[in-house]
Amino acid sequence: MIGPIAAVTRDGRGPWVMILPAVIGLVWMVTLYVRQAVYDVPVPTKPLPGDVVPASGLDLLWNESADGAAEARVQVATDRRFRNIVFEERCACFSLRRTVPLIPGATYYWRVQRVRPGHTSPWTLPVRFEVEP
Repeated sequence: MIGPIAAVTRDGRGPWVMILPAVIGLVWMVTLYVRQAVYDVPVPTKPLPGDVVPASGLDLLWNESADGAAEARVQVATDRRFRNIVFEERCACFSLRRTVPLIPGATYYWRVQRVRPGHTSPWTLPVRFEVEP
């Protein structure tokens, strides 16, 4: 008789192969929930990672705060660490359409944070996008 600890999958791997992805997914969902609900970190929705955008204009979109009262600070940069920022703006909005001088075929990153009186959320994780050639 084989106990649950000694069980293996058909290809000879242990049960952790099936459990580990579920645990990682659960941890990721809890992390996103805490970042959004507790710290009020916005969620970037356009462009998404890997999207290709036209060189003519840049549409940035993120989720609105629950009470709709927060301002946002947005940055676009040529590097993941935001050392070379090409666009930065603060607005009372949850989307922006701007003509930003983007180089065709280049890769850029963008991020956003909520700004309230007495509280500023952490930045979102950088979102990579490319400009069409």
